[in-house]
Amino acid sequence: GGPAHTALTAPHASTAAAEMLRAVSASPPPVISKRPLVAVDGVAFQRVPTGGIARVWTELLPRLHVALESVDWRLTVLERVGSAAPQIGEVRSLAPFPEDHDHAADAEHISLVASDASVFISTEYTRPSETWKGRVVLLVHDLTPEIFGWPLDNYWTLKREAVIKADQIVAVSQATNDALQQHYGRSSVIARNGVDLSVFYPRQQKEIDDLKGRTHV
Repeated sequence: GGPAHTALTAPHASTAAAEMLRAVSASPPPVISKRPLVAVDGVAFQRVPTGGIARVWTELLPRLHVALESVDWRLTVLERVGSAAPQIGEVRSLAPFPEDHDHAADAEHISLVASDASVFISTEYTRPSETWKGRVVLLVHDLTPEIFGWPLDNYWTLKREAVIKADQIVAVSQATNDALQQHYGRSSVIARNGVDLSVFYPRQQKEIDDLKGRTHV
């Protein structure tokens, strides 16, 4: 047997990290180890390294790491070769995301590299193979292709499979949650994107007037 599995809480984590933590703890980890492991595929840092999703995960990963450590879980980031994922927790190398969309081979490689993980989370829509024993948690930002009826190419097919097969889904807004229910019949927990309060906060009137003067507003 392994250690007793208790509900996880993260009072000092961001809302998104706390919701991811609750999703992780929704059931006992199927892979027993001294310290259960959560593996996060940093594929977003390969595909669109300067995009909004990569920026969200840049902020989320260190908070998730702290939250997991506080309850004696571990975090490992699967860094795609040639990318620059945040060096948080344990870092393991993973082959680049296949631009030829050989998703089956990619899934097998994920399963091999994260074979000791209890939970898998992708920064986009990758997932382990069907034989991998663990829970899959998915953070969904939007359903733009589904809402506008874009043609289903290989990548959006990968997304569809990820949404359908995820054990737990976290959505960043009520609108995304509603779209998940409409297009996939899936419900989610909602964790809205936060802001850095050291950057975004109410300014003094003098600062406002100075900005207006410099920008001729």
